[in-house]
Amino acid sequence: MPVNILVVEDDNNQRQVLTGFLKKKGFDVFDTGEPEKALEITREKRIDVVLSDLRMPGMSGHELLIEIKKINPEIAVLILTAYGSVETAVDSMKDGAFDFLTKPVNLDHLLKKLNQIVNYQNLQKENKDLKQALKKDENFSSFVTRSAKM
Repeated sequence: MPVNILVVEDDNNQRQVLTGFLKKKGFDVFDTGEPEKALEITREKRIDVVLSDLRMPGMSGHELLIEIKKINPEIAVLILTAYGSVETAVDSMKDGAFDFLTKPVNLDHLLKKLNQIVNYQNLQKENKDLKQALKKDENFSSFVTRSAKM
C-alpha cells in the first residue's frame, strides 16, 4: 500500500521542493499552505505522515499536531522549523510528534526519517494484527497433540 504524506508548509517554494522530492521517491503526496485545509485533508484522506512547518499563520504546527492526533493518533507528524529550540522540540515530542527537523531540510535525512516512520508503522500494524489473531485462537481449538494425557 502506498504511503500517503501530507505536506503543510506556508512557504510555497519550500512546499514545492518537498512535494516534488517525495513524489520522485514514490510517495503519494498531498500538500497545502493552510493548517485548516490540512485538517480537512486529514479527515477526508488516509494520511500516514504529516510534515508540518512550525510557524504558520492562523495555527502553529504544534497546534496542528494536537488537532491531527485527535483525528487519528496513528498519523506520524514531523515538525519542520527554521526556528528550532530545545523547548519547542520537547513540547512537540511530548504532544506526539514523531520527530523535529530543522530547516533547511536535508532531503536525505528526511528520507531516512520517513523510512523509519514507515518501518515503525508497519511493525505497529503487524503487532496489532498478531494480537487480534491470537485473541481469535485463544480457545486452543486448533491445538494438535499426540499425548494421550492432552
